[in-house]
Amino acid sequence: MTEPLRPHIAIASSRIIDVAALAGGGYAVLTDAGIELFDASLARRGTIAGERAGAVLVPVPGERFLVHGTMRSWLYEGAVGGALVKVDLPEGMVASVAVTETGFLAITTKHVLVDHAGTRTYMTPSGCLDFGGTPWRGGAAIAGYEGLAILGADGTIVARSAGEQPWKRPVALADAIAVPAYDDVMVLDGAARVIARIPRKVSADALVPFRGGVLVTVHDDDARETEVSYWELAGAAATGGAEAIGAPAPRWSVTRAGILQPPVVAGDRVVLASYDTGAWILDGEGRELAELLTTKLVQDVAAFGGGIALAERDAPDALWWRPGAELARLPHDVSPSLLRAVPAGLASAEGNILYVWRPDVQGPEVAPLEPDLPMHTPIVIAGTPLQIVGAGRFALRALTRDGHALRVKPGTPWRPLTTRDEAARLVERLVQRTFDGPLPAVPGDVMIYELAAKLGQVPLSETVDLHGRALFAAASLDPEVRVRSAWARGSFFDELGAALGTSGRALLAAVKARKRKLEPPRPVPGYEYLGTFTTSGQLTVSDPCYVGKKAPAGTAFALSLKVDGHAGVWHVFLRPGAGNERDRTAELVTIHDDGFDVFAAEAIGLIGVDSGTAGVFDKQCPRRDGDTPLEEGTFAAQGAIASAGHGDGMYPVFAGHRSGRVAKIRLCFLGGDAEVDRSVARSTAAAKPYRASARFAVGDTIEHVKFGTGSVIRAGTDGKIDVRFADATRTLVHARK
Repeated sequence: MTEPLRPHIAIASSRIIDVAALAGGGYAVLTDAGIELFDASLARRGTIAGERAGAVLVPVPGERFLVHGTMRSWLYEGAVGGALVKVDLPEGMVASVAVTETGFLAITTKHVLVDHAGTRTYMTPSGCLDFGGTPWRGGAAIAGYEGLAILGADGTIVARSAGEQPWKRPVALADAIAVPAYDDVMVLDGAARVIARIPRKVSADALVPFRGGVLVTVHDDDARETEVSYWELAGAAATGGAEAIGAPAPRWSVTRAGILQPPVVAGDRVVLASYDTGAWILDGEGRELAELLTTKLVQDVAAFGGGIALAERDAPDALWWRPGAELARLPHDVSPSLLRAVPAGLASAEGNILYVWRPDVQGPEVAPLEPDLPMHTPIVIAGTPLQIVGAGRFALRALTRDGHALRVKPGTPWRPLTTRDEAARLVERLVQRTFDGPLPAVPGDVMIYELAAKLGQVPLSETVDLHGRALFAAASLDPEVRVRSAWARGSFFDELGAALGTSGRALLAAVKARKRKLEPPRPVPGYEYLGTFTTSGQLTVSDPCYVGKKAPAGTAFALSLKVDGHAGVWHVFLRPGAGNERDRTAELVTIHDDGFDVFAAEAIGLIGVDSGTAGVFDKQCPRRDGDTPLEEGTFAAQGAIASAGHGDGMYPVFAGHRSGRVAKIRLCFLGGDAEVDRSVARSTAAAKPYRASARFAVGDTIEHVKFGTGSVIRAGTDGKIDVRFADATRTLVHARK
């Protein structure tokens, strides 16, 4: 067996965020404390001080460096020996940066900042900055509602499109520019003339440059599959010039089930990865070279050593695939946070450790740590229940209850997890509202996250009075103590829940109702029950920051949806995510007292989320204070709120009616099949025997000879039904003649 590859190692002063290879050899490393420079042998050769200013590091001519965010953000710059300073921009935020021979172009929403060896001017190409831009041919291509413009290195407009309306950010190809329009993709030449259109409706991240053309990704929500196709620009490879290229032609396409991430180009290969598990490696002709059965989400990819390296979320090793070779592993202590192809081979990072992997030269042997914390035993560190499961070169590997990997330094303070008996006693005190003990110190001079970690490390028996009084006797606490302690409440109840075998949010909801456990009127398998709220029937479904607000004129989506629902008591259920997303909320369901048999499968609209939360609120429900921590479940006894899956974005809303009014609302955040209502309570109706020739409707209970009793949750026009059985949801045929 071949000896595992060992990395060359450099230790930065703080957590590594990004890595860039330098033209003259060596590496620039962006950390939480600024930028650190290492030569090709990984010896330190300089620093640029400054707190974290973004996630993207960009070297520019003159030994200077820029830092900006992955979305619109401020721009910072620095030089060796100096400090990172914020670039003065008159208006707008930076959408992208294009490096030129002497400086850079910083593209904002209002201007283009032109840097020439440190001398700066501003250009204002009107109508072409709404969507940002991309580097192209030593300058940049920018796009806005009034067209696309090509800029030279000095910021002057070299060419501008006429009568074409882009819809998203442009993408630079080898010899042309692609930009999504409303219904298709425009391809423009170096004179900003539209030379062709690709008949695909996509967003900007669905276009990826490859060879002499572009990879185009299209998701088919109805078929629940993703197509990736390669469109080659005719003549581009032969002429090497944008002026002689022809229309793009489709060369190949592949289709995979589910929703795929944007394809990643690694040399002359393409990597397709699911948003769940699994990845495929294709050659330049679209032929499958390998399928990798990953167990976690693939979060980074880079070309390496004649093959491809992949990093899985929470996995301790990066995978190294090479044609004709056994799949190899590149071992890390906990989990690599990034992979970058560099001239020497591959750079990866975790924590403050930079690894450089060279296929031609082994790195030094480093013995693993001797663990000084309990192994494979539930403990608490900084308020997080976890177990130490392994020891690496520089850190211990820990796993949380949700399976997320954490990096733990040797000597980190810890305490035992609260026992089940102790947790039960503390819950009883909360239920009985008995808070007569001393309070822990709540320092006012530390950051909120530090405070939460400090309080989370204190035994729960010493913080129960603080949290109990903050919840149920707020007037007895100093206002600042009450507000600051709220940020540690989540970890307090999460640990109690871990000891008692439930979730922290379900336990908090029960305690608020003076119960040890909440029981719904009817059980809904797979969902957590979080209590009730009362409404007049006039409901709003929205991000809480948009309650009572109207969308600006021209907005393409609703900020909120008005719903005419039944008055009275509504019940709140949350469905946790599964697999890699089990720590997220997949769905919020609110059900009226009379709505437990109702199927909410009617799509009533999409809502936009900008605060990472969404909910259902009565017309008179007060506004949520966005400066307080989120507590999922009922809100102010007049609504319900939840964390919105992956955060900001667009989410579908479904409703079900009874007697002419809405009796159930579903807000779907994660997973496919959003139109399928899984939240219908178990039916007590007599089960119908299943036969392929029988016709079934949503809500029917069937008896299957193999799978047992199940409920029909979808009846399609394709002769198929989805049936929820005790162990899984299955698709069966029906009405077959």
